[in-house]
Amino acid sequence: MSNKDTWRPYIDELSKRSRNGRDSHRAAFDELKEAGYIRIYRKSFGRGKGIQNFPLVQDVPISDSYWEYWVSNLEKELSTEQ
Repeated sequence: MSNKDTWRPYIDELSKRSRNGRDSHRAAFDELKEAGYIRIYRKSFGRGKGIQNFPLVQDVPISDSYWEYWVSNLEKELSTEQ
């Protein structure tokens, strides 16, 4: 993909960039998640403070070891932002 490092894939945003509808993008997104190309880390910011999704998207399936490494680094990054 040729987007900024901070870019996150949102179905509505992808739909705006193409001729396919939102349902087509959702089906493709779900298929890529099932195949292991997309994994989503959900971070809770505490009761009543909401949840934020942090998707990891790669052009090869995401291994469990890389996922754990990525989540660990993300947690460190998030802990220094507050």
